Amino acid sequence: RRLSSGLPASRRGSSRELPVDELVGPRGTRAADGSGPLPDHPDQIPTAWWMVGLLVSSGATVVTLQFYFSIPWFESALAIPLSAVLAYIAVRCAGETDINPVGAMGKVTQLVYAGVAPGAMTTNLMTAAVTAAGASQAGDMMHDMKTGQMLNVSPRDQFLAQCIGIPAGVAFCVPIYKLFDRAYTFGSEEAPAPAAQAWKAVAELLAGGFASLEENSPHSGWGIAVGAAAGILLPICRRVIACSSFSVYQDWVPSGTAVGLAFIIFPNQCLVLFMGALSGLIWYRTNEDRYEEFYVSVAAGLMAGSGLFGVVNAFLKLGGVPAAYSGGLSIAGH
Repeated sequence: RRLSSGLPASRRGSSRELPVDELVGPRGTRAADGSGPLPDHPDQIPTAWWMVGLLVSSGATVVTLQFYFSIPWFESALAIPLSAVLAYIAVRCAGETDINPVGAMGKVTQLVYAGVAPGAMTTNLMTAAVTAAGASQAGDMMHDMKTGQMLNVSPRDQFLAQCIGIPAGVAFCVPIYKLFDRAYTFGSEEAPAPAAQAWKAVAELLAGGFASLEENSPHSGWGIAVGAAAGILLPICRRVIACSSFSVYQDWVPSGTAVGLAFIIFPNQCLVLFMGALSGLIWYRTNEDRYEEFYVSVAAGLMAGSGLFGVVNAFLKLGGVPAAYSGGLSIAGH
């Protein structure tokens, strides 16, 4: 029940032992006495580090887009602040639902660039890739940093560890991508790559600018307006109910982020999420102690096992093993 030398010590003050109950409250979000959020660790990431990194990576992004894809620098530079806004939305969504809507953030950028650079399909796709990557990395880092906060790990040390992990990730991700590229034909029935197909369809639709959007989808403007209004009103209603005598019903007001996400992800994924949630609820109701002790480990094992077997299945397919003997695993939807 205590954190000791088994965890990374910070540079200032985290080497002392702290009871877990002092660090992780209910659901790992508040102190044990419920007095408020967990305090920030004293060993924070220096502002100069991320500021320099932001400037260098932004400059490299602009140069790369102009050199390799002939996108004017001012158009590619617009994607940087847009990435910051969409990254905040992605982090909020990942924090509430544990799902990072990377594809949706990219499509927002595609819609913006339909007005900035109408008809430029390459610009539409590559700037969307910039904002989607920003949203993806922001969501992943949010999970990492929140876990570190719950365990009282130094954010500075986490940051350094992530910098070390970047080249290691490149060394593994590129070969794995090439493996899947050889084993499957992306865009085919066995690997439809639905997210890429959606991006392609949006780019083609918006190639003519906003006029093309209205021509192909006459009610799209109303759809955007209704969705935005619902997204604003739902959290307002939740706050109003929470401050009233009906506060017990505030949890019945759905999250606009979660509802919007349900419109985006595929039905088979929604069904699997429901099955997992229902299984967890049954487990919780039948044996709460065991659930609290093991549910994170079981969930992590299911996700890790599925991902690892996807790699194994790609090797089996390259070796000519029929799907009936390799489990029939498809990467559709991933």
